[in-house]
Amino acid sequence: MGQVCSINRSLVLRPGDGANVETSRHTEGKKERRVGLVVVVLVVATVAAVAIIVEIVVVAKVAAVVIVVAVAVIVVVVVVVVVVVVVVVVVVVVKVEVEVVVVEVEVVVVVVVVVVVVVVVVAVVVVVVVVVVVVVGGGGGDVVGGGGVAAAAAYYNKIKNLRFNVRSCTHQFRTKSTMQKSINMRVAATIECINEEFPVLTTTTCPSIACIFC
Repeated sequence: MGQVCSINRSLVLRPGDGANVETSRHTEGKKERRVGLVVVVLVVATVAAVAIIVEIVVVAKVAAVVIVVAVAVIVVVVVVVVVVVVVVVVVVVVKVEVEVVVVEVEVVVVVVVVVVVVVVVVAVVVVVVVVVVVVVGGGGGDVVGGGGVAAAAAYYNKIKNLRFNVRSCTHQFRTKSTMQKSINMRVAATIECINEEFPVLTTTTCPSIACIFC
C-alpha cells in the first residue's frame, strides 16, 4: 500500500504531468493578461494627458509659450521614465538568476506602470500651473467659461479624477479580456471607454487623437 502511495505521488509531481501543463497554461494566460493590461494602462494614461493638455491649449486659448512649455515638460517626463526603466531593468533584472527572471520582470512592469502614471499626473499638474499663471497673469488669451480660476478648478478636477478614470477603463479591459484575445481589439475596446471618460476626444477640437492608438 505504501508503494502505491509513492507511485501516486510521483505521478502527481512529475514534470510534464497534465496538472503541471494546466498550471503552465494558467500562468501563461496570466502573463498575457498582465502584458495586455500594461499596454492599456499606458494608452489610457497617455490619452488622458493628451486630452487634458489639448483642452487646456485649445479651449482656454492660451498663448503659444504655454504649448512650448507643455511640450518641454512632456519631453522631460519621457526622458525621466526612460532613465528609470533602464536603471530598474539593469539593477533588478540583469543581476538575478534565470529562474527568477520572470518574477522580476513582472515586478519591473508594475514599477514602470506606477512610475508612468504618477509622472503623467505630475506633468499635467505642471502644465496646468503654467497655464493658470499665464492666463491669470494676463500673458494668455481669454479663458472660456468664467476666467482663470474657474478653468483651473475644472482642470484640477480632471486631474484629481484621472486615476479613477484609468481604473474604470482598465477594469472594463479586464472584463472584456476573456472574450477578446487580440491586443488591438482590447485597446480599441478601451478607447471606447476613454471617449466616454474624456469627451474632448470625440469633439471637433481633436477628433483623431484616439484613432492613432487603434
